[in-house]
Amino acid sequence: SVPSTVNGRLNVDGDFDFFRFRAGKGQTLVLDVRSARNGSGLDPALILLDSRGRKLDHSEERFIWDPMLVHTFAEDGEYVAVIQPTHTGLSETFGYQFDIRTSPYLESVSPISIRPGSEVNATILGEGITRTGDLWFDSPGFSGQVLEARGRSARVSIRTPQAATPGEYHLALVMPEGRSNEASFLINDTTPHAGGA
Repeated sequence: SVPSTVNGRLNVDGDFDFFRFRAGKGQTLVLDVRSARNGSGLDPALILLDSRGRKLDHSEERFIWDPMLVHTFAEDGEYVAVIQPTHTGLSETFGYQFDIRTSPYLESVSPISIRPGSEVNATILGEGITRTGDLWFDSPGFSGQVLEARGRSARVSIRTPQAATPGEYHLALVMPEGRSNEASFLINDTTPHAGGA
């Protein structure tokens, strides 16, 4: 069922993993394989097939050598995601996590550094940001809103509390389809450089 996370491994040469799932017409899903990001030596490819085995999409090496696909489905039906190795010499340590997400995947926030007690317009970069939603923060006193969704980015407003101490904080985008992963930003109270001749 979707959304779902599967833990798997490709430990024998010639091994392929197949995952069948249903998607609705117009539905956008993020298919994400995490191996290198989890410390695995597996270099996988991700292939999306329709119910008749025709290739709809393919990904390799999106993050280090981890593949990711964002696909909007043209019709209701069953689909198959195939995870295959791109090399030989597989081992029992070649594990991965495979996500089929209905919620967005966030990569970064720009600007990454915000001053305490300020309100900034920022950009969230990622995948599958198909509509506006609410912002979630990992610390109290922060607030914000999504001003515009653009597919691979969103324009947001972030308000930081005056009492926020310097360091790393996290936010996520909450949509009807679920909450995204967390993206990091910094609180920095260094006095801005005034410029000069």
